[in-house]
Amino acid sequence: PTLCCAVAQVVSQVPNATGEVVLLPNLLGVQGVAFDKPMVVLAQTLGGMEDIPDGVVALLTRSSTDVLSHVAIRARTQGVLLAGCSDEEEWKHLVEIVVG
Repeated sequence: PTLCCAVAQVVSQVPNATGEVVLLPNLLGVQGVAFDKPMVVLAQTLGGMEDIPDGVVALLTRSSTDVLSHVAIRARTQGVLLAGCSDEEEWKHLVEIVVG
């Protein structure tokens, strides 16, 4: 599916991010993990200090993300799309697309 959030704060921009979509509560459970295929991660929360696992091409979150946070700097360095969706209804819509 194509994911789009009309109310988004883009922290790290890339021309295209395509991959398998996975819904996670946060990134803590996948620290140190390397995905073997491109992944688009929807994470309910980000603390800001997480590393982005190898294989993640896009990270969408419900959290507001500081552009100077560790995760934001990592996203820009790794060429990962990082965006926050500030609207609860839009976020629920994204989650519904993923879980069906």
